[in-house]
Amino acid sequence: MARTPRLRGVAVLVAAAVLVTGSALLAGAARSSPALPGITPDALVARTLRAVAARPMVSGTVAVHVDLGLPAIPDVGAGAGGAGALVGSLSGDHRVRVWHSPDGVRVSDLLPTGERSLIATTRNLWLWDSSSMTAVHAKVPAGARRASEDQALGALTSGVDPLQLARRALAALDPTTKVYVSGTVSVAGRSAYVLSIEPRTDQTLIGRIDLYVDASRWLPLGGAIYARGAGSAAVSARYTSVSYAPIATDIFAFTPPPGTRVVTLPTAPPAAIPQTGTGGLMPNDCPPAMGGCPDGVTQARMRALERRSPVRVIGSGWTAVVAVDVQSVSTLQNALSQTGLDPQSLLPFTGPLFSVRLAEHGGTTWLLAGAVPQSALEQAVAELP
Repeated sequence: MARTPRLRGVAVLVAAAVLVTGSALLAGAARSSPALPGITPDALVARTLRAVAARPMVSGTVAVHVDLGLPAIPDVGAGAGGAGALVGSLSGDHRVRVWHSPDGVRVSDLLPTGERSLIATTRNLWLWDSSSMTAVHAKVPAGARRASEDQALGALTSGVDPLQLARRALAALDPTTKVYVSGTVSVAGRSAYVLSIEPRTDQTLIGRIDLYVDASRWLPLGGAIYARGAGSAAVSARYTSVSYAPIATDIFAFTPPPGTRVVTLPTAPPAAIPQTGTGGLMPNDCPPAMGGCPDGVTQARMRALERRSPVRVIGSGWTAVVAVDVQSVSTLQNALSQTGLDPQSLLPFTGPLFSVRLAEHGGTTWLLAGAVPQSALEQAVAELP
């Protein structure tokens, strides 16, 4: 969504919180274990990947719980309710409406007196906050539309949208990951398998990811992310009602209401957008199941773009660290000036699922994030250019 070095700093601070990010919800689900035919992990993964890659029509209401250990921030600054409101809105319990179809994706956080929505199509990305009458708009570059849509949605909604949570979790499957079917569960009145995904390394903060896969449609009905050694989920999302009926195209149309403050983000050309890993939950390349590379761009070309990009990925899999060149602390402070966020007062930060810090190296300031402890971020600094 944000492609310039300044805006990347803002995006990583927000996306890191959302990206890797209900004991009560899970306890309720665990009491219902329907009898289902046995299935191997490989077969369940293959069917889920095919179902997700088909970009199906699915909609419903999702119950979300988020506990990322984010610090309390004073509600100051301009923009969508101030920085405190932004960070505060990431935590706690939410009721979210979700719509998926080949025409686009819409995710709406239903508030007592309004809503916050993300609406993405192959042409436009909108972030809408009715409480502050603020809309953020970005055009999706031609030639990179499908990949850009998946990247933006993955970063912004993987903690609240079962389909995006499944995309990110399934992208982590490699020899460093243990995969098994741990049971069955009933979600939104539908029988589902529980597909459990565990890192084989103890060097990541993530302990386990559970996905609830519809036993007949093979689509994810929910999931949960557990910190290492934790008995309850730091992030959980599951449908309370779900429909596979056709979705009207106008659900993805958005026109800012009169009086809306519209912030338009600059659009980078397709060649400037690398497909990089994020905290071990996305691959360094771009496999077909995740939307593939932008049109006409090979994986080798994507890796060459990454080497010239201000975004670096150090390591791979669950222990990958993402580093963003923010040029200097003053550049980052200027980028965040309207939010009231002071990066030096907030960082370093370590939550149950991810860590973030600033580091000086090679004459520039880097913002590093990953699903790893602070010590791993410190070690990654030595590998920066």
